[in-house]
Amino acid sequence: MDLEALVTLIVEEVRRALGRQAAPPKRLLVVLTGAPADPGRIATALSDLAASGRFAATLLLSRTAARRVDRRSLEQALGAGEILSEGDSPAPPTLAFGADLVLVPWLSLNSAAKLATGVCDTVATSVLMLALLRGIPVLACAEELDPEGPCLGSWARPAAALASLLRSHLATLRQFGIELIGSDDLTSAALAAANRDKPESLTLASAAPTAALPGGQAGRGPGRPVVTRADVEAALAAGNLGLLPPDGVWTPLAREAARAAGRG
Repeated sequence: MDLEALVTLIVEEVRRALGRQAAPPKRLLVVLTGAPADPGRIATALSDLAASGRFAATLLLSRTAARRVDRRSLEQALGAGEILSEGDSPAPPTLAFGADLVLVPWLSLNSAAKLATGVCDTVATSVLMLALLRGIPVLACAEELDPEGPCLGSWARPAAALASLLRSHLATLRQFGIELIGSDDLTSAALAAANRDKPESLTLASAAPTAALPGGQAGRGPGRPVVTRADVEAALAAGNLGLLPPDGVWTPLAREAARAAGRG
């Protein structure tokens, strides 16, 4: 068995073993603002996310949402998750920095406009801004802000300047790093975001041999990740060879695949 085949076999076996281990649940912070057009759909999405077993969820209700939604139905949907309102919540940094992922199943026109212009005068908008500043993924349904969307498009006839302002706010939110999603995509988008984390690098044991690899590759130093041809092909398919560690232990076929793609 050649070196490439052996390394690939070992890496795949370790990956399978890691896949069998139960991943710890993601800390999901759900921020609900305004008066959702379809609170039942949101409750269903929260129930599906709770049933997935992938999340430990906390729900923060804005002052308006706390008045306008049925808290009991949300409690039933969330299961063991904690529900907070702006009047009894921890400080915004505690909420934001304690999350792995933030989901906003309904971003009201008011809260969206505040975020887009940097106004953080509520717990909800402060939490969202802090999450963005920290680089925590934020998914939001901003259909109430879209002049052509299902919420406004059915009845609103805004002046051209107002419609342009709303579109500008949507563009700004995207530029801030918010992933805008539809109200039908709450569950699938949250699950996809939870799966988006990079797997931990697989490294060779520090006791591995230190002989140089063919092609001038340096030896296998302690803690250096292995890069195989399969890794190179996956990175090329993703369009970003920069995902691979340049200081890793590149197998000969991995180096050959990179050179063949004009990147080696």
